[in-house]
Amino acid sequence: MKKLIEWYDLYPQGTQEGNEEQQVFIALVRNKKWKNWRSVSALSKETKLDPKIVERVVYKYFKIGLIIQNPKNAEFWGYIYNNPEDAPEKDISVIEHEKNKVLARGKLLEMLIS
Repeated sequence: MKKLIEWYDLYPQGTQEGNEEQQVFIALVRNKKWKNWRSVSALSKETKLDPKIVERVVYKYFKIGLIIQNPKNAEFWGYIYNNPEDAPEKDISVIEHEKNKVLARGKLLEMLIS
């Protein structure tokens, strides 16, 4: 996984928006030893922020790639550095995807013939 910028290097410090983002990340990150999957409602309850504000912050950092969605439950979100094995793999082009399919089909045929 390519090292991304940390959230605390990016958020607008000293502003109302920055304070809200800081509260959300502190609630989301917690401790790196555990996987932290939190729902918007749990984050909202812990930070005492409106759920719409929490959703805005989650979406902003989801687009950047610092917050990821739980692959098993779409309601939960996590910090990418606490959940690196669940980070989405780099998107591949359609051409690359088709090439991989052809290669896999060729390997399967080779196995069946031998």
